Parts: sequence; structure tokens; C-alpha cells
Amino acid sequence: HADHDICQGIVAPRNHYGRLLSHMDDLRTLNCLVFCSVFQGFGHPIQVHGEGLCVRASAEQLVTWDHPVVASEDLVFGQMAAHKGLDWGFFYDFVCITSPWSYRDYVTQRRRWLWGNVHAIRKVLPPIAKMRLAGKWLFGLAGYSIATSGVILDRVGVVDVPAGARPLLAASLVAFLGSFAVSGWLNGRARGRHSVAAVLLAFFTCGFNFFVQLIGFARGNPRRFEVIEKVGGEPREKKPRNQRARWAPTTRMGSTAAATLAVGL
Repeated sequence: HADHDICQGIVAPRNHYGRLLSHMDDLRTLNCLVFCSVFQGFGHPIQVHGEGLCVRASAEQLVTWDHPVVASEDLVFGQMAAHKGLDWGFFYDFVCITSPWSYRDYVTQRRRWLWGNVHAIRKVLPPIAKMRLAGKWLFGLAGYSIATSGVILDRVGVVDVPAGARPLLAASLVAFLGSFAVSGWLNGRARGRHSVAAVLLAFFTCGFNFFVQLIGFARGNPRRFEVIEKVGGEPREKKPRNQRARWAPTTRMGSTAAATLAVGL
């Protein structure tokens, strides 16, 4: 019923919500509320997600899916639609998704997104779209690093934050935690305990996703579309003891060490 060529709504990890990894996806809902609602509404999207993407057949025929990518095809399609002058829109309703079932799948998924975005920025997107997407990535990573370092340095007395700036920083903190409260409230279908959990996990959620991005970057470009398990409700079944492969060092050992560091921080 929307008068647009292409539009999308809010991603919500409501299926089996309450698991730790589902709370790590609170950032996805938060991004939809903060970024997608604004920039899709302006007709100049930054990030585009395939879930809940609604496209007219005429728009699909004009843009096509024939682009030189192996991942982030939804991002490229949405950006090329805007570049061709199609009317973008946003609607305030939800598409319910399932968060990854395991840490390995979580890293696999984020690594695919990360390198899909890197490839799109380097070789596919038009210049203005490249600037918007690269700017958001750099702003997010730098903002987290600066804010976290600033809090630590202020607490230990290395940096002296001016008294006049502290009320503004306090208001920023309230807005930060409040956005997680709203995300937890929506994902938990208006259950207060999920909203409280989202707030309590806010700093860990940001830190976890930050380090997962670093892990995905360090492991390099997968150069193919790596799939993860999206159905079930239970973790993968373990192989019988007599069928397990013998242990050997793998490239995942570095990821495990980085994850341990992230948990510690």
C-alpha cells in the first residue's frame, strides 16, 4: 500500500529472542530505527537489508540483480535503485528474523556482510553511495573506539573532561541506553525483562560486535557466499565420539582468542 518503488521496514530478531546472540542483534533493530528510518525516508539509503525489502516489478526490471557481487546484493540493489532515481521509502512495521544459533555462524554472517560491503564500496557502488556507506562504517568504528577510550582515560585521570561538557555526555549516555531499551522492548514484544536485558548488555553488545568485525576483517575475504543454519531452534547436533575428527590447530584459534579478549573487556 506504500506509494514507493522500493521500501523496507524494521528488522526484529523476535524468533527465539532472549538468547545471548539474539541480544547481540539488538544493534540491527537499533540501526533500522536510527539510520534506515531517516535515510530510507529521505530516499538516500546507507545500509539496505534484504529482509522485508519490498520492490515493484517495474523497479526490479530497471535495476536488475545482475551486479558483480557475491554478497551484499541487497545493499547494491537498494543503492543502485536510489542512484537510478527510484522512489525509496520506509514503513514502521516488522519483519521477524532469527539470529545465528552459534558464535561460529555469527562470525561467518558478519564476515560475509563486512567483505560484501568492502567489495561494494571499492568496485560497484556509485561515488555518493560509497561516501555514505564508508562514512557510516568509519564513524561507527571510530566513535566506539573514541568513546570507550575516553571513558577509561577519564576514569583513571589521564583526560580531564571539561565540566561544561559532562551534562551533554550524560545526555548522550541516556540516549544510548534508551535506544537499546526501545530495541529490547520491540524485539521482546513489549516484555519489560527483555528491555532491561538489552540495556544491561548494551556495552557488551557494542564491544562484541566491534570485535567480531575485527575478526572478520582479520580472517580476510571469503570470496564466496558462506551460508549459515537459519532453521531449527537447537544447536547443531554433535557428532558421535567415534566419528569426530582428530583435533588440529585451525585458523579459528585466533578468533577464539579474540573472542575471549572481547568477553574480558
